[in-house]
Amino acid sequence: MSAEPFPRRATAWYALVVLMLCYTLSYIDRQILAFLVEPLKHELSIGDAKIGLLQGIYFAMFYTFVGLPMGWLADRYNRRNIIAAGVLFWSLMTALSGAARSYLMLALARMGVGVGESTTNPCAFSMISDLFPREQLSTAMSVYMMGIQLGSGLALIIGGVVVQAVSDMPPLTLPLLGTLSPWRLTFLAVGLPGLLVTLLVFTFREPPRRAVMLNEHGKAAQAKLSVAIREVGKRWQSVFGLAFIIASQALCNYTLLSWGPSFFGRVHHWPRDRIGLVLGLITLGSGCIGLISGGRLADYWQKRGVSDGTLVGGGLGAVGGAAIGGATTNSVGGAVVGGLLGAVAGGIAGTAIDQNSTRRGIEVTVQKDDGQRVTIAQRDDGDVQMGDRVAIVYDRNGVAKAVRDTGYRRD
Repeated sequence: MSAEPFPRRATAWYALVVLMLCYTLSYIDRQILAFLVEPLKHELSIGDAKIGLLQGIYFAMFYTFVGLPMGWLADRYNRRNIIAAGVLFWSLMTALSGAARSYLMLALARMGVGVGESTTNPCAFSMISDLFPREQLSTAMSVYMMGIQLGSGLALIIGGVVVQAVSDMPPLTLPLLGTLSPWRLTFLAVGLPGLLVTLLVFTFREPPRRAVMLNEHGKAAQAKLSVAIREVGKRWQSVFGLAFIIASQALCNYTLLSWGPSFFGRVHHWPRDRIGLVLGLITLGSGCIGLISGGRLADYWQKRGVSDGTLVGGGLGAVGGAAIGGATTNSVGGAVVGGLLGAVAGGIAGTAIDQNSTRRGIEVTVQKDDGQRVTIAQRDDGDVQMGDRVAIVYDRNGVAKAVRDTGYRRD
Protein backbone atom coordinates (compact mmCIF):
# COMPACT_ATOMS: atom_id res chain seq x y z
CA MET A 1 0.00 0.00 0.00
CA SER A 2 1.39 3.43 -0.97
CA ALA A 3 1.53 6.09 1.76
CA GLU A 4 2.38 9.53 0.40
CA PRO A 5 2.82 12.36 2.98
CA PHE A 6 -0.13 14.62 3.60
CA PRO A 7 0.03 18.16 2.18
CA ARG A 8 0.55 21.17 4.44
CA ARG A 9 -2.39 22.10 6.65
CA ALA A 10 -3.03 25.43 4.89
CA THR A 11 -2.90 23.72 1.49
CA ALA A 12 -5.35 21.04 2.56
CA TRP A 13 -7.84 23.49 4.04
CA TYR A 14 -7.68 25.77 1.02
CA ALA A 15 -8.47 22.86 -1.28
CA LEU A 16 -11.30 21.79 1.04
CA VAL A 17 -12.86 25.27 0.98
CA VAL A 18 -12.72 25.35 -2.83
CA LEU A 19 -14.36 21.91 -2.98
CA MET A 20 -17.06 23.11 -0.57
CA LEU A 21 -17.67 26.15 -2.82
CA CYS A 22 -18.12 23.80 -5.78
CA TYR A 23 -20.63 21.76 -3.78
CA THR A 24 -22.40 24.96 -2.70
CA LEU A 25 -22.64 26.15 -6.30
CA SER A 26 -24.04 22.80 -7.39
CA TYR A 27 -26.92 23.11 -4.93
CA ILE A 28 -27.64 26.69 -5.97
CA ASP A 29 -27.87 25.65 -9.62
CA ARG A 30 -30.05 22.60 -8.96
CA GLN A 31 -32.45 24.33 -6.52
CA ILE A 32 -33.00 27.67 -8.28
CA LEU A 33 -35.81 26.11 -10.31
CA ALA A 34 -38.00 26.08 -7.18
CA PHE A 35 -38.51 29.86 -7.45
CA LEU A 36 -39.42 29.73 -11.13
CA VAL A 37 -42.37 27.35 -10.94
CA GLU A 38 -45.12 29.88 -11.68
CA PRO A 39 -43.45 31.72 -14.62
CA LEU A 40 -42.38 28.38 -16.10
CA LYS A 41 -45.92 27.02 -15.94
CA HIS A 42 -47.28 30.17 -17.56
CA GLU A 43 -44.80 30.53 -20.43
CA LEU A 44 -44.34 26.84 -21.29
CA SER A 45 -48.00 25.89 -20.59
CA ILE A 46 -47.12 22.99 -18.28
CA GLY A 47 -48.50 21.73 -14.98
CA ASP A 48 -47.04 20.81 -11.61
CA ALA A 49 -46.40 17.22 -12.70
CA LYS A 50 -43.98 18.29 -15.43
CA ILE A 51 -42.34 20.77 -13.06
CA GLY A 52 -41.83 17.86 -10.68
CA LEU A 53 -40.13 15.87 -13.42
CA LEU A 54 -37.76 18.76 -14.09
CA GLN A 55 -36.82 19.02 -10.43
CA GLY A 56 -36.81 15.27 -9.84
CA ILE A 57 -36.40 12.38 -12.22
CA TYR A 58 -34.82 14.23 -15.17
CA PHE A 59 -32.09 15.58 -12.92
CA ALA A 60 -31.77 12.70 -10.45
CA MET A 61 -31.66 9.93 -13.06
CA PHE A 62 -28.57 11.31 -14.74
CA TYR A 63 -27.01 12.54 -11.49
CA THR A 64 -27.29 9.05 -10.01
CA PHE A 65 -26.35 6.74 -12.86
CA VAL A 66 -23.64 8.93 -14.41
CA GLY A 67 -22.09 9.08 -10.93
CA LEU A 68 -21.04 5.43 -11.27
CA PRO A 69 -18.70 5.94 -14.24
CA MET A 70 -17.53 9.20 -12.65
CA GLY A 71 -16.35 7.17 -9.67
CA TRP A 72 -14.48 4.89 -12.07
CA LEU A 73 -12.81 7.94 -13.64
CA ALA A 74 -11.96 9.37 -10.20
CA ASP A 75 -10.03 6.19 -9.39
CA ARG A 76 -7.89 6.47 -12.51
CA TYR A 77 -7.53 10.08 -13.67
CA ASN A 78 -6.89 13.59 -12.33
CA ARG A 79 -9.77 14.28 -9.94
CA ARG A 80 -9.27 18.03 -9.81
CA ASN A 81 -9.58 18.33 -13.58
CA ILE A 82 -12.71 16.14 -13.59
CA ILE A 83 -14.37 18.45 -11.04
CA ALA A 84 -13.35 21.53 -13.03
CA ALA A 85 -14.87 20.06 -16.19
CA GLY A 86 -18.04 19.19 -14.25
CA VAL A 87 -18.41 22.69 -12.79
CA LEU A 88 -17.98 24.26 -16.22
CA PHE A 89 -20.47 21.88 -17.84
CA TRP A 90 -23.27 22.19 -15.28
CA SER A 91 -22.87 25.98 -15.13
CA LEU A 92 -23.25 26.22 -18.90
CA MET A 93 -26.29 23.93 -18.76
CA THR A 94 -27.84 26.12 -16.06
CA ALA A 95 -27.25 29.27 -18.09
CA LEU A 96 -28.60 27.60 -21.26
CA SER A 97 -31.77 26.67 -19.36
CA GLY A 98 -32.69 30.32 -19.70
CA ALA A 99 -32.56 30.01 -23.49
CA ALA A 100 -34.84 26.94 -23.64
CA ARG A 101 -37.80 27.59 -25.95
CA SER A 102 -39.63 24.37 -25.18
CA TYR A 103 -40.18 21.94 -22.35
CA LEU A 104 -38.00 19.35 -24.09
CA MET A 105 -35.07 21.75 -24.35
CA LEU A 106 -35.39 22.66 -20.68
CA ALA A 107 -35.56 18.97 -19.72
CA LEU A 108 -32.37 18.26 -21.69
CA ALA A 109 -30.64 21.17 -19.96
CA ARG A 110 -31.65 19.81 -16.55
CA MET A 111 -30.26 16.42 -17.53
CA GLY A 112 -27.02 18.17 -18.43
CA VAL A 113 -26.92 19.81 -14.99
CA GLY A 114 -27.24 16.34 -13.44
CA VAL A 115 -24.41 14.98 -15.58
CA GLY A 116 -22.09 17.83 -14.61
CA GLU A 117 -22.88 17.69 -10.91
CA SER A 118 -22.32 13.93 -10.78
CA THR A 119 -18.57 14.60 -10.97
CA THR A 120 -18.38 16.38 -7.62
CA ASN A 121 -18.84 13.83 -4.85
CA PRO A 122 -16.81 10.87 -6.20
CA CYS A 123 -13.79 13.09 -6.82
CA ALA A 124 -14.19 15.26 -3.71
CA PHE A 125 -14.57 12.33 -1.30
CA SER A 126 -11.47 10.70 -2.76
CA MET A 127 -9.40 13.89 -2.60
CA ILE A 128 -10.46 14.78 0.95
CA SER A 129 -9.25 11.40 2.19
CA ASP A 130 -5.87 12.19 0.60
CA LEU A 131 -5.73 15.73 2.02
CA PHE A 132 -6.38 14.99 5.71
CA PRO A 133 -5.15 12.37 8.20
CA ARG A 134 -7.76 10.03 9.61
CA GLU A 135 -8.11 11.86 12.91
CA GLN A 136 -9.19 15.02 11.00
CA LEU A 137 -11.26 13.33 8.32
CA SER A 138 -14.64 13.57 10.07
CA THR A 139 -14.21 17.32 10.59
CA ALA A 140 -13.15 17.79 6.99
CA MET A 141 -16.13 15.82 5.72
CA SER A 142 -18.50 17.89 7.88
CA VAL A 143 -17.07 21.10 6.41
CA TYR A 144 -17.49 19.76 2.88
CA MET A 145 -21.04 18.58 3.58
CA MET A 146 -21.93 22.07 4.78
CA GLY A 147 -21.94 22.94 1.09
CA ILE A 148 -25.39 21.31 0.96
CA GLN A 149 -26.80 23.68 3.56
CA LEU A 150 -24.96 26.71 2.20
CA GLY A 151 -26.02 25.97 -1.36
CA SER A 152 -29.63 25.22 -0.49
CA GLY A 153 -29.93 28.26 1.79
CA LEU A 154 -28.25 30.63 -0.65
CA ALA A 155 -30.34 29.28 -3.51
CA LEU A 156 -33.47 30.21 -1.57
CA ILE A 157 -32.20 33.63 -0.48
CA ILE A 158 -30.60 34.61 -3.79
CA GLY A 159 -33.42 33.06 -5.78
CA GLY A 160 -36.05 35.01 -3.88
CA VAL A 161 -34.20 38.30 -4.22
CA VAL A 162 -33.30 37.84 -7.89
CA VAL A 163 -36.75 36.64 -8.96
CA GLN A 164 -38.43 39.48 -7.08
CA ALA A 165 -35.98 41.99 -8.60
CA VAL A 166 -36.34 40.86 -12.21
CA SER A 167 -40.08 40.22 -12.07
CA ASP A 168 -40.79 43.88 -12.82
CA MET A 169 -38.12 44.20 -15.50
CA PRO A 170 -39.08 44.35 -19.17
CA PRO A 171 -37.88 41.54 -21.45
CA LEU A 172 -34.19 41.83 -22.35
CA THR A 173 -32.81 41.21 -25.84
CA LEU A 174 -29.34 39.64 -26.06
CA PRO A 175 -27.25 38.62 -29.09
CA LEU A 176 -27.74 34.98 -30.14
CA LEU A 177 -30.16 34.34 -27.28
CA GLY A 178 -32.89 36.69 -28.49
CA THR A 179 -35.52 38.20 -26.19
CA LEU A 180 -35.38 36.83 -22.64
CA SER A 181 -38.19 37.16 -20.12
CA PRO A 182 -37.28 37.82 -16.45
CA TRP A 183 -37.33 34.19 -15.33
CA ARG A 184 -34.79 33.33 -18.00
CA LEU A 185 -32.41 35.97 -16.66
CA THR A 186 -32.43 34.17 -13.32
CA PHE A 187 -30.84 31.09 -14.90
CA LEU A 188 -28.14 33.27 -16.43
CA ALA A 189 -27.51 35.06 -13.12
CA VAL A 190 -26.83 31.83 -11.21
CA GLY A 191 -25.15 29.92 -14.04
CA LEU A 192 -22.46 32.33 -15.21
CA PRO A 193 -20.57 32.60 -11.85
CA GLY A 194 -19.68 28.95 -12.33
CA LEU A 195 -17.15 30.02 -14.93
CA LEU A 196 -15.18 31.84 -12.21
CA VAL A 197 -15.44 28.87 -9.84
CA THR A 198 -14.03 26.66 -12.61
CA LEU A 199 -10.91 28.82 -12.69
CA LEU A 200 -10.72 28.71 -8.90
CA VAL A 201 -10.50 24.91 -8.97
CA PHE A 202 -7.22 25.17 -10.88
CA THR A 203 -5.61 27.15 -8.02
CA PHE A 204 -4.80 23.99 -6.05
CA ARG A 205 -2.98 20.84 -7.08
CA GLU A 206 -4.25 17.31 -7.30
CA PRO A 207 -3.15 15.67 -4.01
CA PRO A 208 -1.08 12.47 -4.28
CA ARG A 209 -3.07 9.31 -3.71
CA ARG A 210 -2.15 7.81 -0.38
CA ALA A 211 -4.17 4.60 0.06
CA VAL A 212 -3.17 2.94 -3.21
CA MET A 213 -2.79 -0.81 -3.43
CA LEU A 214 0.31 -1.82 -5.38
CA ASN A 215 0.73 -4.91 -7.51
CA GLU A 216 3.77 -7.15 -7.63
CA HIS A 217 5.47 -4.71 -10.02
CA GLY A 218 5.11 -1.76 -7.66
CA LYS A 219 2.45 -0.05 -9.77
CA ALA A 220 -1.04 1.01 -8.75
CA ALA A 221 -3.44 -1.92 -8.87
CA GLN A 222 -7.01 -1.31 -10.05
CA ALA A 223 -9.75 -3.39 -8.46
CA LYS A 224 -12.13 -4.97 -10.94
CA LEU A 225 -15.82 -4.09 -10.94
CA SER A 226 -16.65 -7.70 -10.13
CA VAL A 227 -14.59 -7.43 -6.92
CA ALA A 228 -16.50 -4.31 -5.85
CA ILE A 229 -19.84 -5.97 -6.57
CA ARG A 230 -18.79 -9.05 -4.59
CA GLU A 231 -17.80 -6.93 -1.59
CA VAL A 232 -21.14 -5.09 -1.71
CA GLY A 233 -22.90 -8.43 -1.87
CA LYS A 234 -21.20 -9.55 1.35
CA ARG A 235 -22.67 -6.51 3.12
CA TRP A 236 -25.92 -6.05 1.24
CA GLN A 237 -28.01 -5.54 4.38
CA SER A 238 -25.88 -2.60 5.52
CA VAL A 239 -25.52 -1.12 2.05
CA PHE A 240 -29.22 -1.19 1.19
CA GLY A 241 -30.25 -0.21 4.71
CA LEU A 242 -28.10 2.92 4.62
CA ALA A 243 -29.22 3.65 1.07
CA PHE A 244 -32.87 3.46 2.15
CA ILE A 245 -32.34 5.88 5.05
CA ILE A 246 -30.40 8.36 2.93
CA ALA A 247 -33.01 8.13 0.15
CA SER A 248 -35.79 8.78 2.67
CA GLN A 249 -33.94 11.79 4.05
CA ALA A 250 -33.33 13.13 0.53
CA LEU A 251 -37.03 12.71 -0.29
CA CYS A 252 -37.97 14.94 2.64
CA ASN A 253 -35.27 17.52 1.92
CA TYR A 254 -35.96 17.83 -1.79
CA THR A 255 -39.71 18.06 -1.21
CA LEU A 256 -39.19 20.99 1.16
CA LEU A 257 -36.64 22.76 -1.05
CA SER A 258 -38.44 22.13 -4.35
CA TRP A 259 -42.02 22.94 -3.33
CA GLY A 260 -41.57 25.03 -0.17
CA PRO A 261 -41.47 28.35 -2.08
CA SER A 262 -44.61 27.46 -4.06
CA PHE A 263 -46.36 26.30 -0.87
CA PHE A 264 -45.74 29.57 0.96
CA GLY A 265 -46.67 31.59 -2.11
CA ARG A 266 -49.90 29.75 -2.91
CA VAL A 267 -51.16 29.01 0.61
CA HIS A 268 -49.82 31.90 2.68
CA HIS A 269 -49.41 34.47 -0.14
CA TRP A 270 -45.91 35.53 0.85
CA PRO A 271 -43.81 37.60 -1.59
CA ARG A 272 -40.89 35.74 -3.11
CA ASP A 273 -38.15 37.71 -1.38
CA ARG A 274 -39.66 36.97 2.05
CA ILE A 275 -40.06 33.29 1.18
CA GLY A 276 -36.44 33.07 0.12
CA LEU A 277 -35.13 34.90 3.19
CA VAL A 278 -37.12 32.88 5.75
CA LEU A 279 -36.61 29.45 4.19
CA GLY A 280 -33.00 30.24 3.36
CA LEU A 281 -32.13 31.27 6.91
CA ILE A 282 -33.90 28.19 8.27
CA THR A 283 -31.93 25.96 5.93
CA LEU A 284 -28.62 27.63 6.71
CA GLY A 285 -29.08 27.75 10.48
CA SER A 286 -30.80 24.46 11.17
CA GLY A 287 -28.74 22.57 8.62
CA CYS A 288 -25.46 23.66 10.19
CA ILE A 289 -26.81 22.84 13.67
CA GLY A 290 -27.80 19.41 12.40
CA LEU A 291 -24.37 18.82 10.87
CA ILE A 292 -22.52 19.80 14.04
CA SER A 293 -24.93 17.82 16.25
CA GLY A 294 -24.74 14.77 14.02
CA GLY A 295 -20.95 14.83 14.00
CA ARG A 296 -20.75 15.12 17.78
CA LEU A 297 -23.28 12.33 18.27
CA ALA A 298 -21.39 10.09 15.86
CA ASP A 299 -18.09 10.71 17.65
CA TYR A 300 -19.76 10.22 21.07
CA TRP A 301 -21.19 6.84 20.14
CA GLN A 302 -18.05 5.65 18.39
CA LYS A 303 -15.86 6.49 21.40
CA ARG A 304 -18.14 4.42 23.64
CA GLY A 305 -18.12 1.39 21.37
CA VAL A 306 -21.78 1.64 20.30
CA SER A 307 -21.26 0.17 16.85
CA ASP A 308 -24.83 0.76 15.61
CA GLY A 309 -25.37 4.08 17.38
CA THR A 310 -24.98 6.24 14.28
CA LEU A 311 -27.38 4.05 12.33
CA VAL A 312 -30.05 4.25 15.05
CA GLY A 313 -29.50 8.00 15.48
CA GLY A 314 -29.70 8.57 11.74
CA GLY A 315 -32.94 6.61 11.49
CA LEU A 316 -34.53 8.45 14.43
CA GLY A 317 -33.41 11.79 13.02
CA ALA A 318 -34.89 11.06 9.60
CA VAL A 319 -38.21 9.89 11.07
CA GLY A 320 -38.31 12.85 13.44
CA GLY A 321 -37.62 15.31 10.64
CA ALA A 322 -40.40 13.91 8.49
CA ALA A 323 -42.91 13.77 11.36
CA ILE A 324 -42.21 17.25 12.70
CA GLY A 325 -42.07 18.88 9.28
CA GLY A 326 -45.26 17.23 8.06
CA ALA A 327 -47.38 17.75 11.17
CA THR A 328 -46.95 21.51 11.59
CA THR A 329 -47.69 23.10 8.23
CA ASN A 330 -51.30 24.26 8.74
CA SER A 331 -50.24 27.78 9.72
CA VAL A 332 -47.40 30.12 8.85
CA GLY A 333 -45.82 29.84 12.30
CA GLY A 334 -46.28 26.09 12.38
CA ALA A 335 -44.77 25.69 8.93
CA VAL A 336 -41.73 27.78 9.86
CA VAL A 337 -41.17 26.01 13.20
CA GLY A 338 -41.80 22.61 11.63
CA GLY A 339 -39.34 23.33 8.85
CA LEU A 340 -36.74 24.45 11.40
CA LEU A 341 -37.07 21.41 13.68
CA GLY A 342 -37.41 19.02 10.76
CA ALA A 343 -34.27 20.35 9.13
CA VAL A 344 -32.31 19.98 12.37
CA ALA A 345 -33.45 16.37 12.75
CA GLY A 346 -32.71 15.64 9.10
CA GLY A 347 -29.26 17.20 9.42
CA ILE A 348 -28.50 14.99 12.41
CA ALA A 349 -29.63 11.95 10.41
CA GLY A 350 -27.51 12.73 7.39
CA THR A 351 -24.36 13.59 9.29
CA ALA A 352 -24.58 10.64 11.66
CA ILE A 353 -24.75 8.29 8.69
CA ASP A 354 -22.14 10.16 6.62
CA GLN A 355 -19.67 10.23 9.52
CA ASN A 356 -19.95 6.47 9.84
CA SER A 357 -19.71 5.85 6.09
CA THR A 358 -16.45 7.82 5.67
CA ARG A 359 -14.58 5.28 7.75
CA ARG A 360 -13.19 2.56 5.52
CA GLY A 361 -13.66 -1.12 6.19
CA ILE A 362 -10.80 -3.59 6.10
CA GLU A 363 -10.26 -7.28 6.74
CA VAL A 364 -7.37 -8.16 9.04
CA THR A 365 -5.97 -11.69 8.71
CA VAL A 366 -4.23 -12.73 11.94
CA GLN A 367 -1.96 -15.74 12.39
CA LYS A 368 -2.06 -16.93 16.01
CA ASP A 369 0.90 -18.43 17.82
CA ASP A 370 -0.55 -21.91 17.28
CA GLY A 371 -0.55 -21.34 13.50
CA GLN A 372 -4.31 -20.83 13.18
CA ARG A 373 -5.34 -18.01 10.81
CA VAL A 374 -8.34 -15.81 11.70
CA THR A 375 -9.88 -13.08 9.53
CA ILE A 376 -11.58 -10.15 11.27
CA ALA A 377 -13.66 -7.54 9.42
CA GLN A 378 -13.47 -4.13 11.07
CA ARG A 379 -13.38 -0.38 10.46
CA ASP A 380 -10.04 0.94 9.27
CA ASP A 381 -8.89 3.52 11.84
CA GLY A 382 -5.33 3.61 10.51
CA ASP A 383 -3.99 1.72 13.55
CA VAL A 384 -3.16 -1.64 11.96
CA GLN A 385 -0.70 -1.80 9.07
CA MET A 386 0.52 -4.75 7.02
CA GLY A 387 3.14 -6.74 8.92
CA ASP A 388 2.18 -5.48 12.40
CA ARG A 389 1.97 -7.84 15.35
CA VAL A 390 -1.54 -7.46 16.72
CA ALA A 391 -3.67 -8.43 19.69
CA ILE A 392 -7.33 -9.43 19.49
CA VAL A 393 -9.63 -7.49 21.85
CA TYR A 394 -13.38 -7.55 22.34
CA ASP A 395 -15.74 -4.62 22.90
CA ARG A 396 -18.69 -4.69 25.29
CA ASN A 397 -20.87 -6.18 22.56
CA GLY A 398 -18.49 -9.11 22.13
CA VAL A 399 -17.24 -7.91 18.73
CA ALA A 400 -13.61 -8.84 18.01
CA LYS A 401 -11.11 -6.26 16.82
CA ALA A 402 -7.43 -6.48 15.91
CA VAL A 403 -5.28 -3.70 17.42
CA ARG A 404 -1.57 -3.05 17.11
CA ASP A 405 0.53 -4.67 19.84
CA THR A 406 2.46 -1.60 21.05
CA GLY A 407 4.68 -3.72 23.25
CA TYR A 408 6.18 -5.48 20.24
CA ARG A 409 8.83 -3.96 17.98
CA ARG A 410 9.84 -5.33 14.61
CA ASP A 411 13.42 -6.38 14.11
